[in-house]
This record gives sequence, structure tokens and C-alpha cells, in this order.
Amino acid sequence: MTPEEKIAQLEAELESVKKEYDEYAYIVSHDFSAPLRHAHGFTQLVLDRDAENLSESSVKYLKSVLESCEKGRDMLEGLLYFSRVHTSKEAIEDVPSEDMVKLNAALFDQLILKIGAKVTFDHLPVVRAVRSQLQMVFHALLLNALMYHEEGASPVVHIACEDKGSEWLFSVEDNGIGIDEKSLEKIFQPLRRAVREDEYEGLGMGLALAKRIVKRHGGELTLKTELGKGSVFSFTLPKDVNMEIEEKPL
Repeated sequence: MTPEEKIAQLEAELESVKKEYDEYAYIVSHDFSAPLRHAHGFTQLVLDRDAENLSESSVKYLKSVLESCEKGRDMLEGLLYFSRVHTSKEAIEDVPSEDMVKLNAALFDQLILKIGAKVTFDHLPVVRAVRSQLQMVFHALLLNALMYHEEGASPVVHIACEDKGSEWLFSVEDNGIGIDEKSLEKIFQPLRRAVREDEYEGLGMGLALAKRIVKRHGGELTLKTELGKGSVFSFTLPKDVNMEIEEKPL
């Protein structure tokens, strides 16, 4: 076997493993949703009907069960969306990326007011993309920039874009806590985070989704960061996007 044939064989094996992973993630997220809904529903029913007859500690435990069910549901929904990124049949279209940024800024309006954040952006271009997926990328990067900052600090976020000829280069810059070097790999993996759960809320799905979506569009998501000084997430989008739609797992 020539070196080129060996590389081709390894790439085919890697692609097969990725496909198996997607199918596994889809099955787990899809099949576990129903029992989780039942657990949440019956727990809520007990609280609604019998809370006044239960001890204070029992009510507290049941409310903890509800919170765990809700977090589990959000995690499964994130995994399900992650597994479907490559099977979405939504068409590529001309999308005003500036509208996507404005939409997400509006969604986070209450959070921005609460933490005293400042979000600014340059004039952003119309790009070729799957609209809902591009919206998800900006959603994940903006939320990430707003959430991870020192307590009491006012986040400053700026979104820009450069014309690089055959592609666009977007950047989302913040003055947050930054990310340590040993966590750079895992933050782009599903359900992995660089911070402790008791320090910052979150599921660890946003950046993994963003990276997967950008890759599907033929681009690349990268990060420059410095602890205590902030981060710059950058991603490219080819001007001529041509993507394949994979079959949805059974």
C-alpha cells in the first residue's frame, strides 16, 4: 500500500467513526428524551398535588429532581441538534449576517442590561449559509462572550468581519476571563467545559455546535485567548459554499 493509499484508508476509517458517533449521539439523545420527560412530569405532578403534605426537605429534593431533569433535557436537545447538523435539509441562501447579530443581541437584551455589557459590531456582509445554522453560530459565540467574565466586570464584545477574497473572516472579541491552554481542545467537544459548573452556568454545547456548523460550511473556527484578558473567536465562511447533506440516522 502506498503512503497515499494508507492516508486515504485512514481518512475513510475516521469518517466511518465520525458517522457512528453521530448515529450514537442521535439515538441516545432521541431515546432518552421520553423517560426524562416522564420523570419530570410525574415529579411535577407530585409537587402540584401533595407539596403541602410533604416535609420541607422532601419538597427540596423533588425540586432538585426537576432541575436535573430540565438540565438533562437541555443536554439531550443539544446533542440531538449536534447530531443533525450534517443532515439538515435547509437550503443555503443569501443571509444578512448583520441581521443575525442583531437578532441574537435582541435575544440577550435582558442579560446585556443585567450585567452592563456593551455589544458593538461593524457593518457585516451578506453571506451564503444555512440561515438557522449561522444564527446558531452567532448565538453560541455571543452568549459565550457575555457569560464568561469576572464577577462585577462589564463585558465588552465586538463583532467584525474582513473580506479575505474567497472567504469572509468573522471575529467575536471579548474582554472576559480567557481560557487556559490545557482546555483549548476540550471546549470544542460536546458537553465539555473549561470552567467548573458551580462557577458558571452552561451545558458545554455551544462552541462544539458552532465549530461543527462552521466546518459543514467549509470554514474553520479558531480561538486566540489569554487568561484574564479575553478571547477572540474567529471563523471563516467561503463565499462559494457547497455542502453535502448526509442521510439522517435511523
